[in-house]
Amino acid sequence: MPVFRQTRKNERARLARAHRRLREGFASQQEADLTSRGKRGVVGEMHARLVGDAPLDLCSLDHLQPRSTMFLTGIKVLDLGSYVAGPAAATVMSDFGADVVKVEPLGGDPYRTLLGGVLAEYPNFFWDQDSRNKRSLAIDFTTDAGRDAIDRLILRSDVVITNYRPTLLARLK
Repeated sequence: MPVFRQTRKNERARLARAHRRLREGFASQQEADLTSRGKRGVVGEMHARLVGDAPLDLCSLDHLQPRSTMFLTGIKVLDLGSYVAGPAAATVMSDFGADVVKVEPLGGDPYRTLLGGVLAEYPNFFWDQDSRNKRSLAIDFTTDAGRDAIDRLILRSDVVITNYRPTLLARLK
């Protein structure tokens, strides 16, 4: 039980730091006049930071925000999900800078090769989209060593996302 409390305490501290970074990012110029389409305030400031008054060059990547300054930079997410719902939530967090590690069974996530409702021989486009910006590893959930590895990953993570059934999660303990 003490490990769980410590993990929750660390989670709250990291979230507080992320919220503080978010507030500090806007506090300095929130009231400043922004020339970008005459907008003021937070939304206008963000728009001006991203595109400014110059036309957006879609062929260049220079307008994109670097990952080191994104809102969830430094947040560690463990993705234990399968198929779409759980991994999609982790993907959104990775799009905002979180460091996401996707854990799959040894055979891989079944969604990798599911195409049109049938198993295919190659990864599908939809799996590629849901797995972008993630690191991935395969662990045998049925062995003690695999379960210990998952426990260690959980303790090192700020956020754990899963869409497994409660009965499966109970078997992992």
